[in-house]
Amino acid sequence: MLEPLEATRVIARPAALDAVRVSPGTLLMRLALDDALVIGGDVQVDDPFAIVVPDSGWVAWRFGEDQLREALVRLCAFEIHAGLNQGMVAGLPAKIWIDGDRSLVIVAAAYAAEFEERFR
Repeated sequence: MLEPLEATRVIARPAALDAVRVSPGTLLMRLALDDALVIGGDVQVDDPFAIVVPDSGWVAWRFGEDQLREALVRLCAFEIHAGLNQGMVAGLPAKIWIDGDRSLVIVAAAYAAEFEERFR
């Protein structure tokens, strides 16, 4: 079941994102050189021009790593690896995070119902 994510979007200079500090247990996903999504905690960025804003536009499906690989074998056209993966899953844009016991499939909240239907 998809659940809403408490996330923060950080847009900053690449060097500032390299030095970002997050609270323990927080997931920092680097989406691009100057763009990161922070899930589940606080973030500190040493960049006076950084944009740090709540981003409630995401939902996630949590899996164990083996469950995730089984589910994605039929829905994902690209090979997944540990860390961040981005691409089409079940025909919808998604982010896949694999880190041991923290495996997530993240989609824009606008696609939540469609994604759940296709994922079954």
